[in-house]
Amino acid sequence: MDNDAFQPTKTCDSDFSFFIYIIMLVQGVGTLFPWNCFISASVYYNLRLCGSPYEASFMNVLSFTFNGTGLMVLLLLLRIGQKYSQQKIIIVSISANILVFAFMLAMVLITDMSVSTFYGLTICGVLLSAASSAFYQGAVFAISASYAPIYTQAVMTGQAIAGVANAVVGILSALAEKPQPDLGSAVNCEVYKVDKGTLIYFSFACFVLVAALASYLVLLKMSNQKSIDQEVWVEQTFNSVPTADQSTSGTRLILQEEQCFPSQSIQDAISQEQCAQEFHSIISTFKKISPAALAVALTFSITLMTFPSLTSKITSVKPPSLKRGFFSDKLYIAFSFVNFNVGDLLGRALSGKFQVLSFKRLWIFALSRTIFLFLFLCCKSENTKFPGLFNDDFSPIFFMFAFSVSNGYVGSLAMMYGPEAAHPKSAEKAATIMTLCLVFGCTVGSFLSFPVLFLSTGSFV
Repeated sequence: MDNDAFQPTKTCDSDFSFFIYIIMLVQGVGTLFPWNCFISASVYYNLRLCGSPYEASFMNVLSFTFNGTGLMVLLLLLRIGQKYSQQKIIIVSISANILVFAFMLAMVLITDMSVSTFYGLTICGVLLSAASSAFYQGAVFAISASYAPIYTQAVMTGQAIAGVANAVVGILSALAEKPQPDLGSAVNCEVYKVDKGTLIYFSFACFVLVAALASYLVLLKMSNQKSIDQEVWVEQTFNSVPTADQSTSGTRLILQEEQCFPSQSIQDAISQEQCAQEFHSIISTFKKISPAALAVALTFSITLMTFPSLTSKITSVKPPSLKRGFFSDKLYIAFSFVNFNVGDLLGRALSGKFQVLSFKRLWIFALSRTIFLFLFLCCKSENTKFPGLFNDDFSPIFFMFAFSVSNGYVGSLAMMYGPEAAHPKSAEKAATIMTLCLVFGCTVGSFLSFPVLFLSTGSFV
């Protein structure tokens, strides 16, 4: 299919299943809930790592570790995706993530763990969760690509819901905390006690992942039942009367098994040819979907180089004595997470109704989002080196909302357009490539967040 000729298609109402849409929505929540759970528990990590050399740069390290691991796994999935059942990949991945968060939940209850041990175990948990989430996400997008594009939009919307849920829990946790006196620049490291807010985070993560597994098993049962019904119908229709050809088929198969074993050299040649064909298929599919692939990579790289490492440094411009309620640092920053995730959800929802950006030029709109980086740099933040052009509390809120809506809208359109632009037989491969580009963009953005932070504050931490 030529890129010039491609136009997004509308989903026929008769082909739409609300039940399948809800299941894919839940899968979307499950794929991104682990990531959102990790980044939303920043207060917990600050408590456990307070005063250590790991504290200042932990969120940058977590972000880069999670997305870098996901990128490596998706490259592997692109190579082995045709050899292993997507069903088994999803079931094993969700189960592994449930075990990870059960372990993280247990760590919250241990109060006398050393900082180094906590840091090492947390990074190990992030690595395993990232690998499981990447396998899970790649398989889910591959399956959604076999349906209409609206189901890919359901997965993307589910991912945004995961972010909103975590952010809302974060802001409720901040509201529930007792106000602390302002200590200026002094470091106040309290003895760690069991953090109830984080217990809620990780318990809720386990619940969401169990729900995702259960809903997928329901979808699997529906698909298997449909396949059985089709096989029974075919058997009853075509196999009611045995033929002479059928009676000798077993003999012919035995003869073929005895006579048609190729030599090892021929098997090697066939294997090499299949590898070459598979590589050519991947390159061919990538060329067809390249505008959407570039758009999704740009969208998420720009987002991750800005949010949350830079935006979490933006606080209220009010003097310390007036930073109460909404304008307290913890609540103001927590609200920025809610703001981002609500806007992201809105953008993803709009993409299912209004596809106003063209396939070929989508990457241009994705690239134009770079303007938000400079807008946030010019907002008041901790130790900023930039002039405070927007020295008020509401400009960052407006910028964040526009930033997040554009992220959800452009990112979702790209993920919908990509598999649709490929050949129908290559839709699953295209979905895996698109997911790979998404995670590649997140990884690049996470890496670039370090120089962006240095550009803003003159420090990498």
